[in-house]
Amino acid sequence: MPQLSKRHDILVISLGLTTLYFLWVSLFADHYVLRTFGSNIFSIISIVVAFLWLVPSIKLTTSDRALWCWLLFGTGSILIAEIIWFTYESIFKINVPYPGLHDVFYLLQLFGYLMAVGYKVVHPDRKYSLIKFLLDLSMIMVVLISLAWYFLIEPLVFDGEIRLFEIIVSVIYPVGDVLLLFGLLMIYYVSSYLHLNKALRLLLIGVAIQIIADVSYLYMMIHYSYDSGSWIDPLFSLAVMLIAGSFYYRDDVYTRATDTYRKKRIRHYILPYVNVFLLLILLVIDERKDTVLLMGAMVTFILVVARQIFVILENHYLVQAYEKKTIDLAISEQRYKSLFHYHPDAVFSIDSEGYFTSVNDVTCQWFKRSKEELIGTYSLVVLKNSDRDQLIADKLKLYQGETKRYQCQLESAADHRIIQLTVIPILVEEIFTGMFGIGKDITAEIKEQKQVKKLAYYDSLTGLKNRSAFHYDLNHGLLNHRERPFYIGFLDLDNFKAINDTLGHHIGDRLLIDIAQRLKLTIKSYDQDAVIARLGGDEFTFIVHASSEDVMQQLAQQLVNVVETPVIIKETTVFTSPSIGISHYPTNGDTLEELIQQADKAMYHVKSSSKCGYKFAKDLSVNNTLKINEKHPVYNRC
Repeated sequence: MPQLSKRHDILVISLGLTTLYFLWVSLFADHYVLRTFGSNIFSIISIVVAFLWLVPSIKLTTSDRALWCWLLFGTGSILIAEIIWFTYESIFKINVPYPGLHDVFYLLQLFGYLMAVGYKVVHPDRKYSLIKFLLDLSMIMVVLISLAWYFLIEPLVFDGEIRLFEIIVSVIYPVGDVLLLFGLLMIYYVSSYLHLNKALRLLLIGVAIQIIADVSYLYMMIHYSYDSGSWIDPLFSLAVMLIAGSFYYRDDVYTRATDTYRKKRIRHYILPYVNVFLLLILLVIDERKDTVLLMGAMVTFILVVARQIFVILENHYLVQAYEKKTIDLAISEQRYKSLFHYHPDAVFSIDSEGYFTSVNDVTCQWFKRSKEELIGTYSLVVLKNSDRDQLIADKLKLYQGETKRYQCQLESAADHRIIQLTVIPILVEEIFTGMFGIGKDITAEIKEQKQVKKLAYYDSLTGLKNRSAFHYDLNHGLLNHRERPFYIGFLDLDNFKAINDTLGHHIGDRLLIDIAQRLKLTIKSYDQDAVIARLGGDEFTFIVHASSEDVMQQLAQQLVNVVETPVIIKETTVFTSPSIGISHYPTNGDTLEELIQQADKAMYHVKSSSKCGYKFAKDLSVNNTLKINEKHPVYNRC
């Protein structure tokens, strides 16, 4: 909406200032001083507005920056010319000399406009396009000058009514405008689009209005009927504003039409020759046998020959460039095929709708399907739902050209294959047309990572968490769940050393495995989120979120019961019992060290008393140990 509003304002301001300009010169048609003063002020205001509209072009970073900067240069030049005219006419109150200094800047305006159009016409990749453009301009210019000489200049010069220099300067303006119009028409003809954008249309309208004003100015100057504040002056201002205002229409979208484009290119090629043909017809029917007309025809013929030479050279250059690009394309295609088909990972491409358009052999092996079966299949169905949703969520980023990486699991993989998927958008002229995908099988790597993690954080004998994992979980609970109380228990098996020494380490290990499973089942029945770990040897620990101390006492008693239940290992009945110390957060401390120290102290109190029992750290000051049982025999052979 802001862009549309800006465009609407430009047209309203342009037409509004022009209307006020016409009203002023009409109302004060009989008052020379007011008419000329108001005319000069309106001209300056209009051109200042146009100049300000084009100033943002300096900050452009797009390829058409030079075009708009040259138009800015031309607008600045005509502004200087108008100020000079105003100085002569309204400040010094003297007749404006003709030709004069202001004509230099008017011509610079024309030069800036021509450079802008020439920049747009000349193809940067064709080294002969500039020469062809200049030759086309030269042919048209020679034809126009010859016609102007024949019909306007020669009769007036021989009649002695006006100086030759004045006529030449006057003729330059419309001739330059026609060249400018020709350049814009060339942009139209060589354009590969059916509908021109509004910027070019507005430029054409502005130039057409300027041609009308310049031709009218030339006619009035020749017949001594021009006076400052004439009806043609507002047309000059309107033309400049429309040309400058086209800057804000430059982003319109084009619609391609190849057939129309070819027809327009044919018109573009024959347009200069049409002008030459008209000049030759005039030369044939000329009864005056004008020498200048003949010289113009000769120069035009030379230019036509020169143009044809450069056309041949350009065609030769284009053929060479085409052959080179064909070879480069073939090499590039072979490289692409090699990279695509012989890549050790799965490589595929999908269209903008998400369907496979090509796959390599590795992709086919993954899905156990042929290329013909996979191509045309919707790509996302091969992924798990969660991974599929992630890709869909990132759709906008992919449309904008951002490469994304994912770790996915294939839905159709019987062996639960895990892949690292790299998705690369395909943008053609900044339009999203599809994606390339590269999938690397990382199943083995993930398994290795899990194994390493297991070795680092889990006890290899019992499968419980180890000391490092226990400390990490305890720290995590203290940092992130300070508002939630919990209990820490330290459990040590009684007489385990004697079991190991008497029955052997293999029996001791089997006992630890059995006790670990009992502890896990019992504690998890109270708290599914509980942490159970083996610190080393016969020392176990746990973190439990119990709702009350009574619940914790029940759990502690049950742990005593399950541990002192005999274990039968290879026809040997092994007896042991636990010594358990329990601390509470935050009652017994709010740091890792304090809680562990309190639980450890309570456990050793039980162990040093009579073993087989549990004690809370808060009861250490009381000289009693809870649930202390008599010692059991170490083992009993069946």
